[in-house]
Amino acid sequence: MSGAVAATAWLPKGPWQVDPGYVRGKRIRGWLLRCVALAIAVAYAFFAQGEIGDLRRDAAIADDPAAIEVGADFDGRVESRWGLFAQYRGTVRFRTADGRPHSGKVDFSTMTEIDTKAPLTVRFVPGKPDEFVISWAAAAVGSRWLSLVVLAGFGLVLFPGMLWWLASGLLAQAALALALAVDGEQHVLRLVRVEEHKQYGRLVHRRFVAEMPGAKKSSFAYGVWKPKEGTACLVPPDGVLVVSSPLVPRQVLMLRHDLWPLRLPDQVRQEVLARLAAAAPPNPN
Repeated sequence: MSGAVAATAWLPKGPWQVDPGYVRGKRIRGWLLRCVALAIAVAYAFFAQGEIGDLRRDAAIADDPAAIEVGADFDGRVESRWGLFAQYRGTVRFRTADGRPHSGKVDFSTMTEIDTKAPLTVRFVPGKPDEFVISWAAAAVGSRWLSLVVLAGFGLVLFPGMLWWLASGLLAQAALALALAVDGEQHVLRLVRVEEHKQYGRLVHRRFVAEMPGAKKSSFAYGVWKPKEGTACLVPPDGVLVVSSPLVPRQVLMLRHDLWPLRLPDQVRQEVLARLAAAAPPNPN
């Protein structure tokens, strides 16, 4: 690995076996994330299909010269965040051409809030009062399309894409773990920082970030452990021990303080840990 910190070969020469539980866990989480990503994309595709159908139906009724238009009342609520992605849900009440009372549910979204103080009317198909569109929804067709397109970016691309990317990283780590049994290499990377993530003031996990230099620009390797699990395998003065394989480029596996997930004989493990402890600077206290 180009740019790795020069150091003693702390581990016996590879290849190494890896804890099967590590590989199994990475694979299960990776495929679960991929399934969730696909489920989100499919669910939103069905949702978008329904929304598109509603928009086309509303536009057709609004443009139908035979449609009947009457005054109406809206009983419901409007929800939005900072005036964006407004959601209108409620009941519309009106009277048909023969004076009979009628009501129906409305549920639509707009990119920005519309003026609900404007007089509300309803257009409906003659003889079919259930097929109606309210004037607010008809006037905001463009905003409704824009809201649908923006949400499609999240529901079909951003969220599933992010989950798919995370899943690919987990599966790549599983592939690397298996490749270590064929052609494993050890490196010492420079530890850049340790991030402590807390929840309600309690430490949840530590994230160790190491620089992984490359030919053009540096990337980073990560290791995350809960407090009870320990820390990264630190190499004095400012390094962290990782393993990699040419079979899985641009991937490294950061070892825990006890050299997990490598499966080493107990004697070998203790010898490596003793050498690391001996190399540490003396504690001034």
